[in-house]
Amino acid sequence: MLEVLVVSVLVSGAALLAHVHQKPRVTVGAVPAVESRPIEHSGFADTTFLERAARIAMYGLLLGALAIEKSRDPAVRAFGEKLLQESQVVSTVITSIARLRGMSSAAALDPHQRSIMQQLSQLSGADFDSGFLAAALSGYQSALTVFELETRAGRDDKLKEFASDMLPRLNRRIRAISVLAGGDFLRN
Repeated sequence: MLEVLVVSVLVSGAALLAHVHQKPRVTVGAVPAVESRPIEHSGFADTTFLERAARIAMYGLLLGALAIEKSRDPAVRAFGEKLLQESQVVSTVITSIARLRGMSSAAALDPHQRSIMQQLSQLSGADFDSGFLAAALSGYQSALTVFELETRAGRDDKLKEFASDMLPRLNRRIRAISVLAGGDFLRN
């Protein structure tokens, strides 16, 4: 089942990549012309955003896969599948944008993320579900902070647009975790 899920995510990611890789078109009339020259190397904020977003996406991929593997709660498993799918799309987009700009988007988990993954891998049942939801909430809150910062401090318009487009989705996922956890997570 995981293989089918990964294939469907890759197909969705391919459609999104087609949009990202489109050759800019110049139009006349009510729609403003799109710049056809390549965007120059982004500033420090954009580079930092790409690195952090790639790390967040990698963490989401691993968290989602772990939830699919370990959770026995259908709602938590479904949330894990959604997390895996969305993280794959974000990873694909980030990698594509970075490549187009001659930048790297290689990602590795930070020590805190690795520790959480190791702890979660040792849990089972309701303890796993609770730990997974806490880790997912923390991950989404971190992502929200990183993406909000890019919308304010970024210099690359495509990255800023991507970050801005992601904000409502990140907020919805934070609310969904609260619902899954019975509302307890956002009260603390």
